[in-house]
Amino acid sequence: MTMMSLEPSVVKWIVDSSGMAHADLAKKLRVDTATVGSWIKTGRMEYGRIQDMARCVKRPEAIFLLKEPPEEEEIPDLRSTPGAAAALGPEDRITVRRARYAQYAAGDMMGMLGADPEPMIGDMISAGDLPEEIAQREAKMLCLDGAGGGASGFYRRLRESIEGRNILVFQDAMDVDTVRGVALTDTVPYAILVNAKDADETKAFTLLHEYGHALLRGGGICNEQGETGPAPTSIQRTEMWCNRFAASVLMPRDQFMEEMDVLEVSEGRNARAVVEGLAKKFRTSRYAATVRAADVAEGPRGHDYRRLAGGMANKLAARAPKKTDGDKKPGFASPVDKAVSR
Repeated sequence: MTMMSLEPSVVKWIVDSSGMAHADLAKKLRVDTATVGSWIKTGRMEYGRIQDMARCVKRPEAIFLLKEPPEEEEIPDLRSTPGAAAALGPEDRITVRRARYAQYAAGDMMGMLGADPEPMIGDMISAGDLPEEIAQREAKMLCLDGAGGGASGFYRRLRESIEGRNILVFQDAMDVDTVRGVALTDTVPYAILVNAKDADETKAFTLLHEYGHALLRGGGICNEQGETGPAPTSIQRTEMWCNRFAASVLMPRDQFMEEMDVLEVSEGRNARAVVEGLAKKFRTSRYAATVRAADVAEGPRGHDYRRLAGGMANKLAARAPKKTDGDKKPGFASPVDKAVSR
């Protein structure tokens, strides 16, 4: 088989950017770990192995022939919850990379058509602005005031409204324990990637959270769920702002508190039952409704919801790890099904 001499730094970049450990990559390619190490050190690979690795890491074969690693825009990692502490897995890296390529392709097409790729979202705001006030303004701009229908219809209208403001909205499957959404705001057109594995109620919250990042002109990889400590970092404060913005759009304070008062009377101050009713009323997840209740309620009343929210966050962080590729049940999704889902 033909032996080829590649640039070792390019081979190392291809392996490192895949997110796979050398042992895992070796297993997939049916070679030993020392062989992968040799490829990285010397750059000498058989052409058949190049083909195998290209398929494994979802890279074109031509990229192995580069003289130096290409420059790729690094996407900030804004995740702070315990369950999201690890780096993105190989499949999620490919998903984010695919969204990035689609964003670049859209930008090129808009340029050829003479279209303006800039988002139509007005002047830049900051995390110092009150999320409740920004939410009221954006709900009107997105024509969400009084929007009826179920969670699926609401999410569809929300997506259409945001895309109407010149922001691309993609949807693809990712690990729900580690990433819920991604905001790509370092180039135009802006793009938002939503986890297709989530329910429509959660996807709506994620989409608004990432839209908040677009308004702030600073995006990244996000997992909105989780509690912060007494001294949050600047990243955590930004994530908290985007969470409050999303919650304020979905659950306007006055309407939310009015509905909460009614449910507390009918449910006898049963916090779990109240948030169930609130989640259904405002077409959002139980966790989002609980956090919102904890945010607006005061005194002992608020303590019940904060305790419930904390318990939910701990359960989310302690969920069992996902099965490895070797544990997956047999099945096949056609290219058409995958394309429609995305």
